[in-house]
Amino acid sequence: MPYAQHQRIKPTVFNVLILDIAQTDISSILTYTEMLHDYLDRLGLTNNRIRMHAAVTTRTAFLNALAQTNNLFLVHEIDIESKDAILQLAEAQDIDIILDEVERFTKREIHQHRENVAIVHWYNQQFTNLLNAICTGWGVVWNFREPVFNGSWVTKYLEPNNLARNLFDFMGTGQSQGYTSEQVNFIRSMSNKVSQLNHSKQLLEFTLILHRHANRHELNTTDLLFEHSYNLNNYYILMSSTLDVFSRLINSVYTLGFGQFVPYTLDKPSFLNALDLKRKGLSSIIRLKKYLDWIDWLRQRRNIFAHQSHVGMSEVIQRKRVQLTEQELNQKVESSMDWDYMASVGIGTDAITEMKNMNRFQIDLEENYEKVVKDIMTLEIKERISGNVKQVIYFPLRAIDDDYEIFSTLINRLVKNLTGARRIR
Repeated sequence: MPYAQHQRIKPTVFNVLILDIAQTDISSILTYTEMLHDYLDRLGLTNNRIRMHAAVTTRTAFLNALAQTNNLFLVHEIDIESKDAILQLAEAQDIDIILDEVERFTKREIHQHRENVAIVHWYNQQFTNLLNAICTGWGVVWNFREPVFNGSWVTKYLEPNNLARNLFDFMGTGQSQGYTSEQVNFIRSMSNKVSQLNHSKQLLEFTLILHRHANRHELNTTDLLFEHSYNLNNYYILMSSTLDVFSRLINSVYTLGFGQFVPYTLDKPSFLNALDLKRKGLSSIIRLKKYLDWIDWLRQRRNIFAHQSHVGMSEVIQRKRVQLTEQELNQKVESSMDWDYMASVGIGTDAITEMKNMNRFQIDLEENYEKVVKDIMTLEIKERISGNVKQVIYFPLRAIDDDYEIFSTLINRLVKNLTGARRIR
């Protein structure tokens, strides 16, 4: 009986390869993973699993004992000093994430292999963030750094030293400094927005893991690009919105005089000039070129996504050096359909010729071209200082971490400055 099968299958089991980590740490990771699996069973997700792999030069009795008591932990004996051996193992075991704490893989090599496997150098927080992202993609609240059963999305993103937590704690600081209820609500709003921003980032990281899985198995990625666009829109709108709320907090705390219906932003000259008179140190942070350039670039992208376009991504292709011969191409066109049958049912010669031309174009595109760059956008932007308009090639999926790094650094610096400030009456 015929049945429909989707070209993209979302995996329920993900494979993780651990290199060069202490045996006691492996035991801790496995304990946390077993706790997660027990929790997944309680939620009815009995097929969802994270399978751990360890690559070692020589097996030990301790590792063998761990493998015997845990059927989701596999030990592989390879030359772990050989990057080729590691990558061959990763391909054979369908590995999604590699933890390489001795940094044998350079940043360039990580980038070269990023389409098929995620390679990270740090257990905290790079590695655990990806494990958490898998759980987020499953719709399960779980944090490998602080495992808690029956947690909530809000508490997951309020772990210590997290940006959302820093803003949450700043609410208490603001109250002790005499902030009004409206000003405290501004801080609460930012904490909530950053929690949602972190959630969007986790969903993006999960979708990237799915994308790599699809690449390895040559599966369709059309739906994944749809999900990328959805989550990226949320990501950048929430990031930009948080900065706007921060400008309203500063305007209120320092009575800069911008009314409710007056447009102003954190980096606007009139806003910074007014802040100079009240809190020069805070203004000096925002005025740093790296922050002004980034805020302007963020706003332009957000405006494009919100008002002109969506986060659509395309590919750059080029002709292969070795192509099909004309004879090979013609043979593929002739075998692509039963042209004699088409003629026998009354389809005219001109129509058949047109269909052959279309098939020829499609076959030529698939067989004679290769992808050079994937997931790019071409944007028209205005330079902040000169005002010149130019076209740039933008890689939205590669910019996720860089944008979050500068965003979190800026917010934390502003919070630290305000925390040490006296309230202006």
